[in-house]
Parts: sequence; C-alpha cells; structure tokens
Amino acid sequence: MPTHVIAGHVAAVLAPLAAVMALVYALVPTSRRGMRLPTLVAALGSAAVCLWAAMAGSSLYTQLTATVGQAAARAAAHGHAEDGDSLTIVAIALALSLGVGCWTWLAPDRRSGVLHWIAVGVVAACAAATLWLTVSAVAGGIASVWTHHLPLKG
Repeated sequence: MPTHVIAGHVAAVLAPLAAVMALVYALVPTSRRGMRLPTLVAALGSAAVCLWAAMAGSSLYTQLTATVGQAAARAAAHGHAEDGDSLTIVAIALALSLGVGCWTWLAPDRRSGVLHWIAVGVVAACAAATLWLTVSAVAGGIASVWTHHLPLKG
C-alpha cells in the first residue's frame, strides 16, 4: 500500500478535527483556557500530516502519470493533487495563525479589540478553508482511485 494512502486517511481525519477545534477556540472565548494546547497540538499535527501526505502523494502522482494512459485518470489525479497541495498550505496557515493567536490576541484572558477580531477572522477563515479543501481533496481522491479502476459510463 502506498504511504500516501495512510497519510491521506490520517489527514482526512485530523485536518477537519483541527479546523473544528480552531473554530470553537476562536468563536467561543470561554473555551480558550482548556482548549489552547489541544487545539494547537491538533493544528500542528494536521499541518505535519498534510505535508507528509503531499510529499508521499507527489511521488505517487509521478508514478501514476508515467504509467496511466487514460486522460480522465490523469486529470482526476491532477485535480486531487491540486486540492491536496492547497489543503497543505491552508493547514499550515491554520497552525501558524493559531500559534501566534493563542498567545497574543486570542489568549484566554485577553480583552477584545480590533486585533482580536482580526485574529478571530483569520483563524475562522483558515478553519473554513481547511474544512472545504478536506472535502474537496477526499472527493478528488475517491474520483481518482475509481477512475483508475473502473471505466466511467455516461
């Protein structure tokens, strides 16, 4: 089994988990004291696993494009690769925004202000993008696998 399959499955679970935790952390100030470290660990783990999946997927993509003759199969794999790369970038952005925000503008005892609301917006945007791109990458991965194994009809 290719390493990308394992890393991709872990990323498909950890990335949305980190995104939901980040949304709760950013939008529910009373949750911040108990959720700061678990949310950071989940976000950092998500970024690391997405990076691992992207690196493993890159070598798998190279092998696939060299051996698969169907244009549809190559196109499906390419779409999945693009979504996976975007997910990796957004997962890293989520981890960085939380890493900075958790100890500055989103700290548990911090008072609200303009920078607080900007930080909430940045974290929420990164979390929403992580959720969207996870769904898109998983759907693209499924389409890529089935395009390689079954001829699509009509």
